[in-house]
Amino acid sequence: QISGKNFFYRYDIENAVFEISLYRSADSVNETLNRIEGYILVSVLLAALIPSIIIIFISIKITAPLHSLISFAKSLAAGNFSHRFPVDYQNELSDMQKSLNILADKIGQQIYSADIEKNKFIIAYENLSDAAAYLDTDGTILLSNSSFKKIFRLKENLQSLYFDSIRNTEINSKISA
Repeated sequence: QISGKNFFYRYDIENAVFEISLYRSADSVNETLNRIEGYILVSVLLAALIPSIIIIFISIKITAPLHSLISFAKSLAAGNFSHRFPVDYQNELSDMQKSLNILADKIGQQIYSADIEKNKFIIAYENLSDAAAYLDTDGTILLSNSSFKKIFRLKENLQSLYFDSIRNTEINSKISA
């Protein structure tokens, strides 16, 4: 109940009567309540805004390394095994970065080793004194050595040449057997 300059409030709790009396004007009380409402509104807005800013900051800190990790994985998939991912932190993401770097090293080493073995094979194959040709299941010549090319007077590009175009029937019968 508000009367004049005084504010009275009375309530009962378990047979006990309590009364609050304020000796202020109703306008003063309303002004204070309005100010308190403003403080509550600003507090609620800040309570929503500050966590939103923190969430945005954390998501950027998490997703930036993930984007660069995805870019690194795509370069690996494209065959760029010389690129390495810098490891800056000690966390789960850096463990993945280290693992991908190790994977790139191992794949690069295996490719290098396979190239060396392939080159050794090609050198040995080319230096065979016997004529040799490697054919696929359709009879297309995939690889032939220099002795084979000399004997059959063939050009360098043999990718579309089939063994049945060789005029020697004795050799054709041995090749197809």
